[in-house]
Amino acid sequence: MLQSSNADNEGKLNETVASVMRVFVDALLDVPEHRRLALYHKLLFTLDANRFLWLFLALVFESHVVHARSETGDPKRKGAPQADVPKRLEVALQLVNQFPLETIFKNCVDLVQYVRMLPLEKGDFTDGCFSSLSEVRSLFHFVCSLEEKPSRRPVIPPELEKYNVTTLFNVDLNTPKVLRHYKYTIVTFLSALLSSVPLVTQVSDEDLFHKKQRKDFECTQFLCHRFF
Repeated sequence: MLQSSNADNEGKLNETVASVMRVFVDALLDVPEHRRLALYHKLLFTLDANRFLWLFLALVFESHVVHARSETGDPKRKGAPQADVPKRLEVALQLVNQFPLETIFKNCVDLVQYVRMLPLEKGDFTDGCFSSLSEVRSLFHFVCSLEEKPSRRPVIPPELEKYNVTTLFNVDLNTPKVLRHYKYTIVTFLSALLSSVPLVTQVSDEDLFHKKQRKDFECTQFLCHRFF
């Protein structure tokens, strides 16, 4: 299936691969630590990390955002552990650094493009509460007006269409706060990755790091900093 895929069905292929990866991402912290990196490296190598590593990372970030509170507990609770890097993100960082520079930079760019595809903010009317009957009536008339008009969902540029993977983060099922946290997690992870010692060491080796790859590296760093 992977070998016979082409640009026409790339979006559908991404959805299928993401569905398979989700099973492994959900079990990420349940895999014994001494086997974890080897197992997931083999999985991504088999699926083609050059094409699908960003999908795996996007799922890890979603899992981190969804489970962050339940795993860390109440940060105000006395004696609560304060980890510098959440375990899921730490594993993802270690895993990514096992791949070639070209694969890493390509997937960094893919993640930046994926963030571009996500909406800037989710509508506020979906999670508010009503303080008066007039507000309920206003919402009712608003919904009726939407039924009479065509859907006004954001138009996705053709170059970003392949990143519109419905089996990844679902904007409609999450709050605006979770959406912001999700995008923030992606950008901060990319920043940490591009400044990590293993990656910088590879980049500094002129024998392995060609001129084109250096340009991609600097471009990715620039795009990440623009989000802050």
